[in-house]
Amino acid sequence: MAIGQAVKQTSFLTLGSSYEEAHGALDVRQSELLRQVNELFAVTDLVLSKQSKAVENILFKAVSGLAKKVNLNTASAQVEAQINEQLAAETYQNQNSHRRQGRFNVEPLHSRSLRNQMQDHDMTRFMPKSSGNIDVLAPVNRFEDTALLQEAIQEALANEEISHVVIPVGPGHWRGVYLSKPSVVGQLYRLELFDPCGPNGAKAIQPFAEKLLAECGIAKEKVDIEFTGPPVKQADGYACGDFVCGRSHELMKSLGADASAFNEDVISAYQRGNGDNALRQFNRKLSRGNSPIEPTAHAESRSVEPSSDTHVNTEVVLNDEEKRVFNKTIESFSNVSSTSHYKQELVSLIKSRGSLFSQMDGISKKEKSETALSDEELATKLQVEEFKAVGLKP
Repeated sequence: MAIGQAVKQTSFLTLGSSYEEAHGALDVRQSELLRQVNELFAVTDLVLSKQSKAVENILFKAVSGLAKKVNLNTASAQVEAQINEQLAAETYQNQNSHRRQGRFNVEPLHSRSLRNQMQDHDMTRFMPKSSGNIDVLAPVNRFEDTALLQEAIQEALANEEISHVVIPVGPGHWRGVYLSKPSVVGQLYRLELFDPCGPNGAKAIQPFAEKLLAECGIAKEKVDIEFTGPPVKQADGYACGDFVCGRSHELMKSLGADASAFNEDVISAYQRGNGDNALRQFNRKLSRGNSPIEPTAHAESRSVEPSSDTHVNTEVVLNDEEKRVFNKTIESFSNVSSTSHYKQELVSLIKSRGSLFSQMDGISKKEKSETALSDEELATKLQVEEFKAVGLKP
């Protein structure tokens, strides 16, 4: 599906303005080349004006030179190929960056370590499907441009057959944004902001949600906001996506969706929570039962575990108390903890816990003042609570 005409036109005008600020006025051929290239990428849902400086440089260099030398259709095809090369390189760099932080993996959920956070492709798989008057949108990165999301929401608002919009919002810590249109003119929109760790955490995305709706023409005065959390709160540092998917299935049922659009077993697992990793184990079982998502054909984009032959010498780096926690953790997660990579990460986490504990005073003060925690603070809090639960001190 191509992006809307308004977004496409705005992209073209923005690019034209940026070019003229840097290189002077566009002539007719240059303007037409810019329009053609913008059109080519709009067809693939890409807003060209929102891309990197490197992409902009490729485009503007071509507009300055190619437009005067070759046929415009040939020139636009050449520029498209050059930009696609740059976008592919940036995608690879982004995946590498996420992989180094342990946050990116294209493998299906059951093929990764137990405590690996859900990625976008996992959310797409485990979220319920659109049904009747409920529109379920694709996972959203709240740190990126929201032009496509705005367009999707506006389409739903304009569609008389759609009453509710379901949006999983990430990354880092997944939350749910659930919008319901008023059934009677003059009533307020209902907005539920869901956080797996409880209602207070949901307040962190209130500014994002209000700004998003304002850009869709809905002022915050027209919205009744409810902050919600699960019946059993998330108490770990990884299962936020599992909770958001579960709540979304539960909401679909409560809104009267067709039974084929939600999963009763997912709802039951969500309502019991993730004690003993139960919710994640359930979703891993679902993942294993479905045909796996095919990873990209390029081996470089897959997350590769280092060889398990590398020995992790805990005798040298861990004291007796730390070794007790290390060995207990390895025993508890024996089905995923045999690799050297997992063990090295665990040792590193245990040894660096002092810095996590040192942040708790500030985090506690924010909680007492009912200030929403950032994703990083929330992850720190959950990890420290896990250390305390097994008796490990700073």
